[in-house]
Amino acid sequence: MALMAFDVLSSQLPTLRSACASEFDIFLKRFERYVRLLISIVPDEIHFRVTDSQVRKVFGIVQSSNHQYAVAAGTFLHGKFKQNEYLSADINDLLKSQLKEHLRRKVLQENHVSCTSQAFSMGCPYFILHGRHCHRKHCNQHHERLNGATYNMKVNVHLQQMRILDLMYSAVKKDHAWRQSKTEELRRLYAAIYCPLYLEGSIADLDWNAIRNAAGCVGVVRQWIRETIVYLEPTGDRKDDICYLMDAIRIACLHKALGGELSLQECISRKRYHVPYGEQHLMEGSGNDVSADVVGSLIKLDPSRGVPAFRFLLKVGVPTDLSVVCNFAEEICSTFVLSLHPSGDPSPLHDLVIPRRWIMNLNNPIVSRDTIQRFLDCMRRLMKLLRSGRASTQFVIPEDQESLVDVILARMSRMLCILGYNVRDVGLSKIIAEILLLRPPEVDNTHNLSSQIVRQLASRRLEYLRMIQALDNGSTIEDLVHLVHKDQHHLTHPLPWSIPRLVFETDADITRRLNRAPAF
Repeated sequence: MALMAFDVLSSQLPTLRSACASEFDIFLKRFERYVRLLISIVPDEIHFRVTDSQVRKVFGIVQSSNHQYAVAAGTFLHGKFKQNEYLSADINDLLKSQLKEHLRRKVLQENHVSCTSQAFSMGCPYFILHGRHCHRKHCNQHHERLNGATYNMKVNVHLQQMRILDLMYSAVKKDHAWRQSKTEELRRLYAAIYCPLYLEGSIADLDWNAIRNAAGCVGVVRQWIRETIVYLEPTGDRKDDICYLMDAIRIACLHKALGGELSLQECISRKRYHVPYGEQHLMEGSGNDVSADVVGSLIKLDPSRGVPAFRFLLKVGVPTDLSVVCNFAEEICSTFVLSLHPSGDPSPLHDLVIPRRWIMNLNNPIVSRDTIQRFLDCMRRLMKLLRSGRASTQFVIPEDQESLVDVILARMSRMLCILGYNVRDVGLSKIIAEILLLRPPEVDNTHNLSSQIVRQLASRRLEYLRMIQALDNGSTIEDLVHLVHKDQHHLTHPLPWSIPRLVFETDADITRRLNRAPAF
């Protein structure tokens, strides 16, 4: 009966391609029950008694002699073989084998449907950016309102899918396809948590109370990361090495988000994971290992290692994943927080206006001006490429996601506006304005600012703020936060009511209120 019910439930799979995430989650709850039921009877230590009349009736087993059994044609166990005579032990082995294969086939079939389902896809940019209207026929991207609940449900279904796959492979023989499956699922989870379209939400919106069996899901992902990093390594071929670096960024970001005891930096620094810079090794600060610098910048929050890696990815000459590279750029930019010092007051965080995801970990080092300037040089190159119409020559862009370039361009423009709003350094402010195609402040001496220049900078800050608000238009997720020190002696700039204040006394106050790392 369980087998029949499992097949009946699986027959609903074609209808799930257009299901929303909450509808898909309801299906996954039921699907998991039958997966667990089948798993409970396939272990080798559990034996089916062929002498049991119920077992023989259900599976079409017919006794042909005292010790021999045959399987009726057209039944679950019947195969197209000349021989149809089995001993009791043979029937038991055949049944186990067929149940395992049936389980594998159904779970992989369901997983394939999830790969093409709207519930697991990126939000449709046309729907989000153009007043919730999408004029494309057969659009396979989801068309749901953007809020924290939608973001968390999308992450939830990805995690449930991974847990079901892990259950299935715990019961059947693992093969090479299992390795590839884990890598693909980690890529999909990364895209769900670190959305290419910033209006969909960010890791700062991740609420573990909204995830079904969150502890179990996180445990599976942590295990997969540990297992994947063992066999995921560069080959020496430039194209393969770039794919490896993209996966290294994804895994490092997931590890940072989900935690765990894995020493990723130590692991990735081993010789067999080494990816050399090649001709770019001459860049100051480079240790000639791109993979170690990528992980070091993300895990150790060290932008001096991230900037050379970012520059390498832009100049390597092999197409890279646009969304991953730009998320890496924003991760680097977020480490500048303690170095911006917008108010000039003793508290470096006072009067900052930044996304919540940038301040989830405030253990950032003080970053040199030279590092920030080299980062902006990379951003100048990236923005020029995104505007040129030739982004597809540098980045891998799916055929059905042509609007992704516009989405990423808006995201990077917003990031630079946020940086420009907060930075006090006139020289850096001038570079940011040039990248954004704005008129830069007319400054001859950056160390001796006239009152006119100060007014120009104040006016430019307001312009950046208006640009940020325009780019955020239509978003229901409050991404920005205004940090205000509790000491009222600090000068605080007035801001629109739509940007909430976070009043703090110590850095720990901010971390405590914004950190949503899993407590398991």
